[in-house]
Amino acid sequence: MKKLDCSQKLNKYENIFNINSPSFSGIVAGECKGDLWVDDIDIPTISIVYSYPVGSFTFLGSIINV
Repeated sequence: MKKLDCSQKLNKYENIFNINSPSFSGIVAGECKGDLWVDDIDIPTISIVYSYPVGSFTFLGSIINV
């Protein structure tokens, strides 16, 4: 897992975006404060997200059939 700093933005974050988790997805989109770790910066499929306001972690990702 690679931790992204505040200046890094993900171009393709659709795989780890979840409309049902707005606090955590806002961090993935770069709109909210928190920490983000991804498996691949270019095409992430799984992430660990820490939300400062929520005070907890979550895992976000999607299953990709190869």
